[in-house]
Amino acid sequence: MLGQRAPGSVGAYVMLTRLVMIDLVVTMAYGAVASVTIAQAVRDGDASLTIRWAMGLAGLIGALLLGAGWITYPLLVPWVAGGDETLVTMLELAIPWFVAGAPFRMINSCAAFAFHATQRGAWVVRWKLCEVVLKLIMNVVFLDFLDAGFAGCLMASLLVHAVSTCWVLWQLRRQSGGLPVLPPLSWSRKQAVKSTWEAQRILALQLLGLLTLSLFASPTISTVTTARLDAFAAGLALAMLVFSPLAAFLRFLAIRFSGRTTADIDVLTRELLRFGVPVAALAGLLLSWGQNWLGQAVYAQQGLWWHVFVWSLAFSLPVRVAGTVLRAGLQSRGGFNEVAKADTLLGWGLGLPITAVGLALDLPILAYAFLWLPEVALVAWLAFRYRATSCVDEAPAVANENP
Repeated sequence: MLGQRAPGSVGAYVMLTRLVMIDLVVTMAYGAVASVTIAQAVRDGDASLTIRWAMGLAGLIGALLLGAGWITYPLLVPWVAGGDETLVTMLELAIPWFVAGAPFRMINSCAAFAFHATQRGAWVVRWKLCEVVLKLIMNVVFLDFLDAGFAGCLMASLLVHAVSTCWVLWQLRRQSGGLPVLPPLSWSRKQAVKSTWEAQRILALQLLGLLTLSLFASPTISTVTTARLDAFAAGLALAMLVFSPLAAFLRFLAIRFSGRTTADIDVLTRELLRFGVPVAALAGLLLSWGQNWLGQAVYAQQGLWWHVFVWSLAFSLPVRVAGTVLRAGLQSRGGFNEVAKADTLLGWGLGLPITAVGLALDLPILAYAFLWLPEVALVAWLAFRYRATSCVDEAPAVANENP
C-alpha cells in the first residue's frame, strides 16, 4: 500500500525498522519472558495477580521506550538515512507517531503471550485477524482520504494499537479481576534480568546476520562476485522462510513446558526429539532434492554457491529442531541467561570466524558452515545443561518423597 500511494515510503519504512530495532527487540524479549512467568503461575495456581503485574510492568517499559525513543531517534535519523534529505524529512514526521505507540505495543505483546499461557490462543488468532482488517481500513483512510503520506501509516498503526489495548485491558480485567498494577521491585528485577538476557540473544543474532552479510560483500576478504553474493542473498531468504516456524515453535514450547512439572517436561522433550528430529531430517532431504527446482523456478539461482547453501541448510534442520526443543526446556525453567550466552558465544565465536575463513579460501562448504556447526556445538552444550538442571530439579522431589 505504501509503495503505490506514497513514493519513497518503502525505503523509509526499511530505514525506520533499522532505527527502532532496540524497541522491537525489547518488545519481543519481554513478551517471551512474561509468557513463561504467567504459564508457571497458571501451573502453580491462580495467575490473576501475575498477569496484572506483567501487564503493569509492560506499560512501564513501554513508557520508558517512549521517552528514550522521543529523545534518541530524531538524533539518529540523519545517520540512518545516509544524509538523504527526503528520507530524513519522512522519518522525522513519522517517528513521533511510532514512539507514541510504544506503551500500546508492549501491552499488546504481553497480552498476546498471556492469552497463550492461559490456554486462550484462539482469542489471539481472532484478535490479530481483526487488527489486520482494521489496520487495512485505517491505512486506506489515512493514505487515500487524508493524504497523510508515510506518517499516515504510523498514525493508522497507533490508532489500531490504542483500540486494541482498550479491548485487551477489558478482556484481562474480566479474566484477572482488575487492571494492570505495578509489581513489587523484586519481581520486576527478576523479569528485567531475564528480559535483558533474551533481548541480548535476539539482538546478537540480528547483528550476527548483518555482519555475516557484510563479510560476503567485503572485498578485503576475497574477490566479491555477483553470483556468490546473489546466491547468498537468495539463500538467506530461503533460510528465513525455513527458520521462522522454528522461532514460533520455540515460544510455543517454552509456554507449554512452563505449565508442566519437570518429569512431564522430560517425557515431552524425549518424545519431541524422537519424532521431531527424523521429520526434520526428512524435510531437509526433500529440500536438498528440490534445490534445482527452487533455484530455477523461485530464486533464479544455480551454481556451487547456491547448491552448497541449500545442502548446508538441509543438514542443519534436524539439528535446529533439537536445539529449539532444548532451548525451550531451559527457558521454561528460567534459563534465559544460559541460552543467551550459548547462542551469542557460539554464533560469534565459532560461526563468524569460520565464515571468514571459508570466504578467504573460496570454499562454500566452509563459508556456509555457520548454518550448522555452531548449532551442533550448541545442542551438545544444551543437552548437558538440560540434564544438569533436570537432576537439580528432581533432587528436592526425591528428598520430599523419602524424608
